[in-house]
Amino acid sequence: MAGNSSLIHGQVLNARGHPVAGARISWVQAPVPLPDLALMTDHDGRFTLAAPAPGAYTLRGDTDSHGSVQQVLQAQGQAMQVTLRLPR
Repeated sequence: MAGNSSLIHGQVLNARGHPVAGARISWVQAPVPLPDLALMTDHDGRFTLAAPAPGAYTLRGDTDSHGSVQQVLQAQGQAMQVTLRLPR
């Protein structure tokens, strides 16, 4: 991984705090162009992705049954932990 990238380890939880498997994770906004792709959380609601350059990124998590949430992250070239809590 390049010296300025940040590895983001995250988990998606529902409103009751339970992990959400199969939630879609995607970038909404980034300081550099990124592919328009989504990844899915594993059976524990976990995901890992990379932010290739320092700066502010908006991350979106959504499901059909639990709604969606967005969170702004400040990538600074180091590993980060994030929890996305869905509204339902």
